[in-house]
Amino acid sequence: MSELLDKKDLTRWNRAGLERFRYVDGNAVTYLETLRLLMKQAFTESGVNQWSALDTEIPVPSNETAAEKKSRWQAQYKAERRDYAWEILRTYARSTHVLMEYVDTYANENFLRTATEWENVKRLVEMIDYHPNPPASAETPIVLIAKEGLSGTVEKGFAFKNKPVDGSKPAIFETLSDIDVDVALNTLKAKDWNKSQNLFTYDATSRSATFELAEPTENVSVGTLGVLVIEPEDDDSFGIAVTVTEVADTQLTLYGEMLYTSIPSSLTDFQVRLLLKPEEKREPLISGSQVIELSEGHGLGIGAVISWYASGWKVAKVLDLEGNRVRLSSNAPYIGEEIYTADFAVKDYHSFPSGSEYGIILPTHRDNLRKNNALWDQNLNSVSDSNHNHGTYGYELDFFASSTRDRLYYVPEREPVATVTDRNIQDWTFTGKSKKFKSGDWLVAQNDSLGNAYRATQIEEIIEHSDSFDIVPDRTVTNVEVVHGLFSVELKPKDYDKNHQPIFLTDSVYRSDVNSTIPLDFDSYSDLLAPGRQIMLVGKLSALALTVKAVDTDNELLVVEPAIPGSEKSSTGETDNFTRYDSVLYANVVNSGHGETHNKIILGSGDATKTNQSFHLDVNDISFVADSKFSSGVRADLAVKVDNRTYTQVSTLIDSEPEDPHFVVQMREDSTLDIEFGDGTLGRRLPSGTNNIVVVYRTGTGLAGNLSAYSLEKTVKPHYLIESVAQPILASGGNDMESAESMREHAPSSVLTLERAVSVTDFSNLAQANSSVWQAKAVMQQPTLSRSNKVNVAIVPAGGGDLGSLSETIAGTLNEHCLPGVSVTVLRYQAILLALTIIVNVKTDEYDIDEVELAVKQKIATDFSLKNASLGKPFYRSQIIQSVESVTGVENCQCQILESFIDESGATVTPDSVALSLNGYVKRISPSWNQLVYFESSTSALNLTMQTFVP
Repeated sequence: MSELLDKKDLTRWNRAGLERFRYVDGNAVTYLETLRLLMKQAFTESGVNQWSALDTEIPVPSNETAAEKKSRWQAQYKAERRDYAWEILRTYARSTHVLMEYVDTYANENFLRTATEWENVKRLVEMIDYHPNPPASAETPIVLIAKEGLSGTVEKGFAFKNKPVDGSKPAIFETLSDIDVDVALNTLKAKDWNKSQNLFTYDATSRSATFELAEPTENVSVGTLGVLVIEPEDDDSFGIAVTVTEVADTQLTLYGEMLYTSIPSSLTDFQVRLLLKPEEKREPLISGSQVIELSEGHGLGIGAVISWYASGWKVAKVLDLEGNRVRLSSNAPYIGEEIYTADFAVKDYHSFPSGSEYGIILPTHRDNLRKNNALWDQNLNSVSDSNHNHGTYGYELDFFASSTRDRLYYVPEREPVATVTDRNIQDWTFTGKSKKFKSGDWLVAQNDSLGNAYRATQIEEIIEHSDSFDIVPDRTVTNVEVVHGLFSVELKPKDYDKNHQPIFLTDSVYRSDVNSTIPLDFDSYSDLLAPGRQIMLVGKLSALALTVKAVDTDNELLVVEPAIPGSEKSSTGETDNFTRYDSVLYANVVNSGHGETHNKIILGSGDATKTNQSFHLDVNDISFVADSKFSSGVRADLAVKVDNRTYTQVSTLIDSEPEDPHFVVQMREDSTLDIEFGDGTLGRRLPSGTNNIVVVYRTGTGLAGNLSAYSLEKTVKPHYLIESVAQPILASGGNDMESAESMREHAPSSVLTLERAVSVTDFSNLAQANSSVWQAKAVMQQPTLSRSNKVNVAIVPAGGGDLGSLSETIAGTLNEHCLPGVSVTVLRYQAILLALTIIVNVKTDEYDIDEVELAVKQKIATDFSLKNASLGKPFYRSQIIQSVESVTGVENCQCQILESFIDESGATVTPDSVALSLNGYVKRISPSWNQLVYFESSTSALNLTMQTFVP
């Protein structure tokens, strides 16, 4: 009691180890007890208390403990007493407590480490010339698709927006500069992008080939006839007649004709197609080297034997005939030859006066009963006429004695039956009309009498006649019996139209660490495709912003920078992302930023008698665009004019000359701006005038602008040149205004840095000062033989995602502030995503297990998010246990970190080292300097088991 009565000061000295100043020594409860004792002392006369309400109503034990005393004082403070004087004492105690807390708070707000109010922290850091980083607006290159047949200029400020699935207000983006567009630059493809370079093999020895299919084909079976069409790029096409010998789900085995030409060793899948299942089967009129055409009315039939004179008498049998066409058993007579029919006499047993014998009696040649003395046996072999006898036995006859010849052919004395009008006929003539046949169609010619029965050929010409038509093939095929054509099935090899070669040239002469060379098809070329133009490469997995460095129209080559991943000298020259088939180049590309332009407003009136005039732009969410000239890496996207003269925004007026029309922008806690002008020494004073200061601004900033790829899809207003827009690269760089905690952390380092990058810490601090950066860490690269020093800086952009143009912005800032000879490389952080298995024990009789589960998930997602993770710092399993067990309702938990580390794309990553516990569980992950361990709700694996706690 004496200590309370003797107390003259309600404050105390701060002890060591406190995170904040704490001057207040007591509270309303202790103050009330002190006042009660003092009042009781004042109202006691002659040992008698004149104010009975001051007596404690709670008995005081003789050996009262500290806990009992605390409990008695609290009960006394909360007790109801119907005594106005007592209520005044209690009110006074409470008021004293409140006032003392204000004193304590104000004391803390005067020191950087303990201040909590944003404005107070800002005031303190400005004493060391540190200004809070403004918010940043997200940026992304946007693809403009020009309307067909149009070209022209799209002015800065062309707007488009996303379509939020949750129904929230869309984010509006605008182009940040003018751009000349041309429909020819909408899309560009690499040379041969749709021509597979996979080799196709036809084994000429076994006359077989394997034909891979993209999917099973119907109605194709073993024995199906077709043509394998070969179409070399720089040579004439040719075909191979094939038959299907085996059918699998996605594969056909083919057996073909004996080749009449060689197949190029470089034949690719793109140069091959397969025609199957002919719908037409036609039999042409007979043709071939032994086919002749006779004049009308020859009267011949199949099996007839004919003869003609050509340096001697010749004979042949009629094997086939169609109309005036006759196929002979031997070489055909020449055009103009007269054709005679040959008769024959057969062997028999004849009796003569001189005796009987076997032989053949022939008409006499002397009496002109035979046209000539030429004779032929049953095989049409010539027989000498001198072997027969002549005699007169009451009549004239010639007798050919023979026991081996069954018959003899001869030419009787008669008129010729026809004249040869054509010979060696190779034309394919068909009766009727040609119908669907046309030039260029492939056919299969069949002749079953040949060992190799099929030949492929192509129609070169069709000649129509009144009742027939001729097909002129491009390949001579004789003795054709059947022609197959009009194929109903056409197949191409699997992925025949997919060139999986890299889009960049891989020859060593084209490999570089700074640029890449792309072979293009310049069929639709525009002069706008010139050095310095921004383009975009969209691959199978991601997109890349590039700049044209050179254009070689003669060789159809495009040189771009930076180097496409995989094309660098140190790389393998391979890529699964930027292949010729999967990649598209867009050349109508312009940078865009989050924000919407508003009409100009009057900011105020200038007064030349005042220095450093300042005006409040009472507008929230002003856009900030990237600018490496500013220490924060961004500047407010607004234009200020004074008396129609444009003033320039600068980071600070310290370097401004007296006549420089400069102004600076300072942030307020409510995200509105103060615009301050010079004082006549540092920056120009404002001239006097009425409403002579106007401003045009854009609004749109913060993390809300960090949109995933292909989110921006709809134009705000139609444009006569633009058909549509596309956003293949995510919008990044958007960030909220710097918080009090961030200012408190970064302001002291700015004093050491002084906007100069000397040590690696300086590089980290300067990079992190950018409004679009959450974290930055720099390391000095191992020294080489080169005299220049190399610094690598890893960046965690606000909101995550790719760096985009932020890489160039930060590199530009660091290069401006570092020593000569220092090379700076800005890299994106490498993610190590956590995969967790957690067993949580919950007192289910006290807490709802579903609510606890949701709280645990939210706690993990927040505590170990990208924003709260630390570059290059070790991660411990105990951190997860601590976080989970801090959730209300969790009694305890077990945690296991799975040793399968991936990044956001699912690719495997390897930390610098991993420490395991005795039971083999991961207890510590030690990342490399540029790696960052965190938990991503949409990607990281979380196997969470909730169960009832059993004591």
